[in-house]
Amino acid sequence: MLKRQALLRLAIAFLRRALSVVGLLWAIVTLSFLLIHLAPGDPISSFVGENGGASPEFIAKMRLEYGLDQPLIVQYGHYLAKLAVGDLGYSIRFQMPVWDLFAERLPGTLLLLLSSIIVFSIVGTLAGIYSAVNEGSVVDTLLRLFVVLCFSLPVFWLAQLLIYGLAVKVAVFPVMGMRSLFVSGGVLGRFLDVAWHLILPATVLGTWHMAVTQRFVRTSLLQVLQEDYIRTARAKGLTNRRVLYHHALRNALLPVITITGISFGTMLTGATLTEIVFNWPGLGRLILDAVLGRDRPLLIGLLLISSVLTIVVDALTSVVQSLLDPRTRIGGTAG
Repeated sequence: MLKRQALLRLAIAFLRRALSVVGLLWAIVTLSFLLIHLAPGDPISSFVGENGGASPEFIAKMRLEYGLDQPLIVQYGHYLAKLAVGDLGYSIRFQMPVWDLFAERLPGTLLLLLSSIIVFSIVGTLAGIYSAVNEGSVVDTLLRLFVVLCFSLPVFWLAQLLIYGLAVKVAVFPVMGMRSLFVSGGVLGRFLDVAWHLILPATVLGTWHMAVTQRFVRTSLLQVLQEDYIRTARAKGLTNRRVLYHHALRNALLPVITITGISFGTMLTGATLTEIVFNWPGLGRLILDAVLGRDRPLLIGLLLISSVLTIVVDALTSVVQSLLDPRTRIGGTAG
């Protein structure tokens, strides 16, 4: 009976979450559609202007073909009808389906995002642990100052500094792009070449996340070390190392999962700026091209896809957190 009630609560919670997600996505699509269509500029005029201009008859024909001659409410209804069957529309600027463009550019963005999150989460976590264990030391003070500096540096400015210092002046890293024109060494050579191009943009994108992680881990670990069960473990004669690694860290590191999920949207925005500065072939460059070309279907599709990615990451974060911490599970605190 209790198990059936728990499953019922779980099903109701899932249904509410699904309905809220659908409502959120509908609101995002509606606002994006209205704001983009009410903004000045015309995608057809921009497209034909880039291709040497065209006659008024040709422009009128293209507007008719893309349905831009119809009232806004009719265009909105047609877009929702296509979206309901999974059609994100056709890019005017690139002359290909939005889904194809997305599939082509997503791997680059995911590579940049995941490498930044994984590497700099580890760096920030280790720095936070060291700061908490050595609270008040010179290294702790220097790390805290460095974290404040990382918070203060805008993404595009840090990118310019690294490019000028490590790619132009010293010429250690490539200036931009994802691959070199000519690479030897087979699959391993291509992998190392991409990794070498990835270092600077991943560092720019991951610096902020590293600072956030360090601060949260330090604060959380200092709080956990003051808990009663930690005092009890020490009173039993356990070493500081065993108390730290076997008792304190498990609870102290839970905020890392939460902050990673929360900061994903911010990092996705930062990835857009980073990709533009480093000419990285991802969604960021695609968004810039869509804005410059007033490509409405592409812009709306990219905004929707970015929102879906953020929602999926948030859901995965909740699942992982519930697996690691039973207190966060639905019905976990029920009597």
